[in-house]
Amino acid sequence: MTSTLACPTCAETLARHDDDSFRCQEDHRYTIVGLALTTNIAALRALWMAIRALEDDAVSLNYMAEHFGDQHGMRADKRRDEASAALDAAKVLRTHAKRAQERLDALPSPPSSTLRGGGTTGRD
Repeated sequence: MTSTLACPTCAETLARHDDDSFRCQEDHRYTIVGLALTTNIAALRALWMAIRALEDDAVSLNYMAEHFGDQHGMRADKRRDEASAALDAAKVLRTHAKRAQERLDALPSPPSSTLRGGGTTGRD
């Protein structure tokens, strides 16, 4: 049965098999726990990258407001507002990152053989 999930390794569509494993056309295989671990880790990484980018953007905008004032096509107060909005967005993402970390911590740790080479979450 084809799912809407993408393989974390190659992005092909995953198909669910009778043994409750998920496999793609490239024969990457995942148990549901392995898939949950993999996708949760990917989401957590993406969230932290977005948080860092938003915080860096806020620093840049505040710097421009302080050092360039109303030059370069934007008023200083608008830059400060945009910096504040970026920090607010980063705060929201931190909440999601915390939840993602809690979900990750709650998942059972699969035996190492199910992570790679065991035919259940990695490529044989």
